[in-house]
Amino acid sequence: MVAAHDFQLNFQANPFRSLTGTVGGVRGRLEILVLIGVLAVAAAGVLLGLRYKAAALIAGTTVMTLAILAWNGLGLSPSVAFSSLVILILALQSGYIIGVWLAIAWRRHAETRR
Repeated sequence: MVAAHDFQLNFQANPFRSLTGTVGGVRGRLEILVLIGVLAVAAAGVLLGLRYKAAALIAGTTVMTLAILAWNGLGLSPSVAFSSLVILILALQSGYIIGVWLAIAWRRHAETRR
């Protein structure tokens, strides 16, 4: 027979519980933080594509690579560091391509209005 206290969760022992109070909130929050990071990098890529040329993309990729390598000093496994590097570089470059496409479309639209 199972006692009722076996089903009680001690949420005060886990300060990282999710907003719904479910177990495994740490993983859920980390996934949200990773998603926000990827979206932020993609938005930075769009802004680079709207304003700057390819040299800015190369510089941004270099800075991001150095930041991830420095972040790896926190003790992440090499596979996690490499996969996060690849995902963020793809997000930055995809955002850059979208930004260039938007800049070209904006210029064409401005030329047709003249």
